[in-house]
Amino acid sequence: MRILGGLLFIFGFLISLSIVGAVFGVPMMMLGVICMIFGGRGRKTVINNVVSVNSPPAALPSEMQPTFAGGAPELDRREPVIEQRARPALAPPDRGYDREPELKTINPDPYDRAKWRALVEYDSDIARVVSALSPYGQKYVDQLATAYLALNDKEYLPMIVQKILAAAKDDTGRRSQI
Repeated sequence: MRILGGLLFIFGFLISLSIVGAVFGVPMMMLGVICMIFGGRGRKTVINNVVSVNSPPAALPSEMQPTFAGGAPELDRREPVIEQRARPALAPPDRGYDREPELKTINPDPYDRAKWRALVEYDSDIARVVSALSPYGQKYVDQLATAYLALNDKEYLPMIVQKILAAAKDDTGRRSQI
């Protein structure tokens, strides 16, 4: 059936080369493709062969013959012995009621002071910004250090300074109203 489909496809193609023959050639090609796809399917038979070989022990190597000649070797079968071990009593779980609570120390610095000092010392841009913010107070310099070390990018430095200056002006405006 596949051969017939191939022949129909080839002849349909040759016929469809002319304009008049295309009316007959294209359907012939489609019929050929259908025959090639579905025509060659046959049933596949799966055969399982089981071969068992009962060879005499003489066919085995000489070092293995005594093991199998007399049958399976005897296994040493003893009753299992259960060992009794002394188990110390477990200590009761520590609930922590009678202990004083441990106080956890919180780092009061929101940034790495050593890293900030090194940046101020060796980076001229940051040193200029720090000198510009220092008249407003150490609080604003600390805000600059926290924000800059969090982002660690000089592109954001003008925006950080603008926000800090706006906060400083708001604070001074509130103080003057009081």
